[in-house]
Amino acid sequence: MCWSTEFCAEHLASTEIWRQFSALGVLIDLWSYHAQAAVFRKSLRCWTETTFLYRTDFFSLKVLTLRGIREFFVIAFLHLGSRKVFVTKATEHPTAAWVQAQAEAFAESLPATRLQAKIAFHDRDTKFGREFDDTLRSYGIEVRRSPIIAPNVCAHVERWIQSIQTECLNHFMALGEKHFNYLVSSYVNFYLKHRPHQGLDNKPLDGAEPDDDVPSLTSVRSQSWLGGLLQSYSRKAA
Repeated sequence: MCWSTEFCAEHLASTEIWRQFSALGVLIDLWSYHAQAAVFRKSLRCWTETTFLYRTDFFSLKVLTLRGIREFFVIAFLHLGSRKVFVTKATEHPTAAWVQAQAEAFAESLPATRLQAKIAFHDRDTKFGREFDDTLRSYGIEVRRSPIIAPNVCAHVERWIQSIQTECLNHFMALGEKHFNYLVSSYVNFYLKHRPHQGLDNKPLDGAEPDDDVPSLTSVRSQSWLGGLLQSYSRKAA
């Protein structure tokens, strides 16, 4: 018997979250769970966000074309847990049909990355139209929009956009759409496979882990991209 409406609601919510943990293979004593329900709710929320959540946003670049300077747009999808990123091809006209095609391309790229997407978060940019959201939902991805006046909701993907701008795009004058796509794809490849990440003890996201011992200077190999702007160092093969 429930002593109050509040107690009953809390009991039902706690039991449902316990069931979600059980479905994930995490076995927790039910009585211990009710005693620390708030802790487990926070743990489940954090685990869900880092495992299944993507944050997405537009960014653009002024590109020199035969018709003068034009602004081209791309969409970046950032997986919150792994920090891996998927970036679309560029377009001068981000129409409803284009954003729908990019949503399909993102969803179809997921099996190759071995990552799951259950939630996609984006801001209230009008370029994210109904077609974009409906396409993601058709792949089983829940779409959420950022609350009004909440600038930090998409901070992770915005920080990544700042990285590609300061480390790559700000150093070039893109000469046409193909050149812009080349710059973006080169940086994304470097970011995923070679760029050291401080949160991973300076290891790359997809690349091989370095040896623990310090190599001699004669056994270090240097690789460069985009005319030497991006650099990576690794041990030479024996």
